Formats: sequence, C-alpha cells, structure tokens
Amino acid sequence: MPMRKIFTISAILLAISNIAMAECRTQSRQEIEAQANIPKISVQQGALNISNTSDTELIVDVYSITGQLIKRLRVPYGSVVLDVRPGCYIIKCDRWSKKVIVS
Repeated sequence: MPMRKIFTISAILLAISNIAMAECRTQSRQEIEAQANIPKISVQQGALNISNTSDTELIVDVYSITGQLIKRLRVPYGSVVLDVRPGCYIIKCDRWSKKVIVS
C-alpha cells in the first residue's frame, strides 16, 4: 500500500512540473530577452547593430577575441551602430555574453 501512495504522489508531482514547464515555454524569446535586459545584436555591412528594447539604459562592452576591450557603449532605448573591422568579437552586457563574427 505505501508503494502505491508513493507512485501516485510521484505521478502528480510529475504532472505539475510538466504543466509548469509548458507555461514557461509559452514566453517568447523576445519577451525573455527584454525582461533580462539583453540587447539584440546583428551584423550589417561590417558594423554591429546593438538594439535595446528594455526601459533601462544598457552598458555594453565589445571585446576582441583576444580579450581586449574595444569599446564600452551606453545603449539607451533604441539602436546604436558600431563600425568594426572584420573579425570575431565578444559582446557582453551584465551577466550575458555573445560571440559575433563580422566579415
């Protein structure tokens, strides 16, 4: 009898966790990035386009692949374009970072 109760409780907890995970997945990536103050990065004709969709100003650091700080930018709501040489860069903002290749 106790094994049956344990199995039932386990099944209920598994169902609850599956429901919670499904709710988390319904948030779009854009909503999650906006909530976490993560900028959108795109490469256009040898330049980095850094967009901020959050209400707060972001401090964005651009590093070369060797770790040298290339530029520190304040990005208010909107976009900032930074001309860079072709190469590989690390974009860092708070606890988030992304590797970008500019050709």
